[in-house]
Amino acid sequence: MATTIPVTRTTSPKAKPRDEELGFGRYFTDHMFLMEATADQGWHNPRVVPYGPLTLEPSAAVLHYSQEIFEGLKAYRSPRDTVLLFRPDKNAARDLPPTKCFLMFFQDSQAGYDKTQKQKHDTKY
Repeated sequence: MATTIPVTRTTSPKAKPRDEELGFGRYFTDHMFLMEATADQGWHNPRVVPYGPLTLEPSAAVLHYSQEIFEGLKAYRSPRDTVLLFRPDKNAARDLPPTKCFLMFFQDSQAGYDKTQKQKHDTKY
């Protein structure tokens, strides 16, 4: 089943660096992907929003017990001016072992890959 992911565009886009200036951890996108997870609904409410701070409760487990997983999805512009994702299925699969260890929610990697593939890409970023 295809999922439409709502996109809220930034009102103050950053200047885009030249390709030769790019480097890992030096420049960040104008937008970020967010999704909620609850025991009764599982993963829900996917959305793309303007880049900004994350809000955490002081009681968040990650602050007390290091219950955190971060895996950044990489996207590249091809010479044909299309956006290519770098192994999104393997990217999502890397999350599985720690989620079992920490007893955390896990989005099926193939389902996430299908949703990613069907999402329209903004080739300006």
